[in-house]
Amino acid sequence: MFLELLLINRYSKRVIDRIKLMTELKNVLIIEDNASDADLIMEILDESENYFLADHFEFQTAWVKSLEEAKEEMQNQNFDIVLSDLNLRDSVGLNTLSEIKKILPNSILIVLTGFINRKLWAEALANGADDYITKNTLEGNILVRSICYTIERHKYKNLAVSQ
Repeated sequence: MFLELLLINRYSKRVIDRIKLMTELKNVLIIEDNASDADLIMEILDESENYFLADHFEFQTAWVKSLEEAKEEMQNQNFDIVLSDLNLRDSVGLNTLSEIKKILPNSILIVLTGFINRKLWAEALANGADDYITKNTLEGNILVRSICYTIERHKYKNLAVSQ
């Protein structure tokens, strides 16, 4: 019995070590001027291993409140993913999106906004946003699934470009 438990324990440790090796670290910049919205987003990402598809990602987050702060962060650190509100205290609408894309053209960019506007949604996607999520529908599963799907789309897109 003891030997069986020892073997199971060693096997479990190897499986856990393999899973840890498969975990991808993703640096996420959150650009949000509302502290409670930013807290919710960070909480969702901190608990992302509880969501389907995200169990092999680890999200390291940085939060800024303005586009100016975001520009400083983006100059100093590479971000895989940017989650941004479109309406900040120093930038409004699609200007926010275009400024982010100028600095990080290859990063995943997901718009999180309080505006339910079909025209703005279409324009944001046409101008480089990978997804557009309204804050009133923001739930952990929706955000994490959007991030995971977008990561996979970027992988395939980059693979197609390289071939």
